[in-house]
Amino acid sequence: MRALARRRAAAALAAVAVVVAALSACSWLSPPPPEAAVASVEALRARLVAVDGVAEVETSLYPRDYREAGDWTASVEVTAGTPDLAVAAAVRGALGDGVTAAQLDLSLEVPEGSGIAGATLDPQVADDVDLADAWRRIPGAASVHLASGGRWVVLREGTTVAEAADRFRPILGDGLVVLQDEIVSVGVTAEAPGSALLSAIDALAARAGVTGVYSTPGPDLGRAAITVETDDVEPVAAVLAATVDEAADAGSAPRTAFTVRTAYASDRSSDDEREVTGWVGLPVGSPEPADLPQPVEPEAPADPPIPDAPPVLVDVAAQEAGVHAFLEAAVAIAGVPAEVTAEATTCADGSAATQATGRVLIPVFTVMDDAQAPFDAITGAWADAGFVPSGRAMGRDFWSAGDGRADGVASASIRGTAEGLSISAESVCVR
Repeated sequence: MRALARRRAAAALAAVAVVVAALSACSWLSPPPPEAAVASVEALRARLVAVDGVAEVETSLYPRDYREAGDWTASVEVTAGTPDLAVAAAVRGALGDGVTAAQLDLSLEVPEGSGIAGATLDPQVADDVDLADAWRRIPGAASVHLASGGRWVVLREGTTVAEAADRFRPILGDGLVVLQDEIVSVGVTAEAPGSALLSAIDALAARAGVTGVYSTPGPDLGRAAITVETDDVEPVAAVLAATVDEAADAGSAPRTAFTVRTAYASDRSSDDEREVTGWVGLPVGSPEPADLPQPVEPEAPADPPIPDAPPVLVDVAAQEAGVHAFLEAAVAIAGVPAEVTAEATTCADGSAATQATGRVLIPVFTVMDDAQAPFDAITGAWADAGFVPSGRAMGRDFWSAGDGRADGVASASIRGTAEGLSISAESVCVR
């Protein structure tokens, strides 16, 4: 009964999250999320809450770009009540067709268990589920993150980076894991960083006055880098200058660069900030080693293709006038002045025919807060004139006309934007 109560409470909270997100997106800058998206997210939440082992589901809908309406992201965060990762397959099985009119961003958080770390991952990616299961069983791992935003492991207190690297490397293959604690963030591959630098990183992390140690492996054969933030800039730089870079000494990788800089402090002036740069294993002040691979010389560019002859457009003045009048009618329905443009273009089907195309942006938000009323009035007039919906893409609704319209208009489209209503129209093709 307690589990059922928790599920019901989670369901109520999640439903509120959907409503709040939908309402917050509804402003003069952006229309509300599509009803189909809201309904599909709520249906998905209901399916996920019913999955055995799921303790809570939180959902939200937000535009991917607040400056332009039409593209929405559905964020779905599932929290498991069990450390058993078998719940990932159950969640994946409950997705069904996912969500409608939005891009799904799904994450599953699984709590820690006996001898295994907690994990956050995308249950849709089966390989990540298997990887998380392996990583969370490695001693010293406190939590594993494989969802959107990165791939890292937070270490338990008392676990050194060198110890953790030795434990992770046998299962990394050619991959990468970022090991983190309160001070350290180190990217580890099967080969890098070397054992001497890992030992130096652990020693620096334990040193008084050091507030951050960040190490990234080099891209491909590029140069790896380590950054240390500390109050003892020069002494720490001396430590790194005296640390062996095994791969660089063996000639198998470029030498690691280092930067040691003053730790951030809100009361510190810029005059007190210091920074020393150098190369691991070389005296401070040494020039940059000439050990980076030479760039591949690009092939000589091929002769540019001979451009196609410009298309020959036939006279579509009558169709231009029809398209222009059609769009002017939409402006009149909206009741907000706007400039209509129309021109002759080649037909979109790739043929040598010519058609008239026109467009207009009606700035409805200059006189009203909501574009829905003029949107509905315009599309209603189109429906009354025999137009029928023919599709939707990227937030734009497409309409097709019946055969034999006197004005020659064959299709039209409409979309709400941050600036107003964007409308276009095309005539029949003329050969």
